[in-house]
Amino acid sequence: MPIFFILFLGTVLGIQIMMRKNKVDLKKTLENIQERERKANLSKKREIDKEFYIIPDEAVLPIKNYDETSENKKIIDIQKLVLKKASLTMIKFDEQISNTDLKFKYGFSNLETITIYEEHYNSYMQTLVEWAKILFERNNLSDAEIILNEAIRLKCDLSKAYMLLIDIYRQKNDSDKLKNLINTVENSTLKLKTKILKYSKTV
Repeated sequence: MPIFFILFLGTVLGIQIMMRKNKVDLKKTLENIQERERKANLSKKREIDKEFYIIPDEAVLPIKNYDETSENKKIIDIQKLVLKKASLTMIKFDEQISNTDLKFKYGFSNLETITIYEEHYNSYMQTLVEWAKILFERNNLSDAEIILNEAIRLKCDLSKAYMLLIDIYRQKNDSDKLKNLINTVENSTLKLKTKILKYSKTV
């Protein structure tokens, strides 16, 4: 029998053995996942740690009374939306946690509540950034800066919040605040930290 055929046959057999083993490993992994999920669904409800609740400070927000004109409609509407969302209960976890782990930690019956609270937080952050963007476009840099700093205080992880604040500090020629912001980002665990830092170096 030619040596190359023997080598080929050995390779085929090796692949078949590995495929069988991988099938067994995959089946075992799926079974473990299903069992863990089953146990998580039986977890009892526990109180959510207070440290993860987000408390907006409405007093610092630059809410203004604008004339009811078509030009001001957009900013009037978003101010109302911000105040509405600020009254909702919000949660922000420091690290990404799977639904299974959340059920283990706080109970199956708490998962829907936690999901809603997280959605409230994400929506509030997005609305704050949108409000700041509108003000920025109206050249109201001071109020936009206040809003974005409040968002960052509330652990905002949206890259556009930091990038817009970088633009503001550049326009205001505030090199000290820009430097402090970049240092904050560098020492953070933001997912899009690299993107923000790269943007800070653009001219």
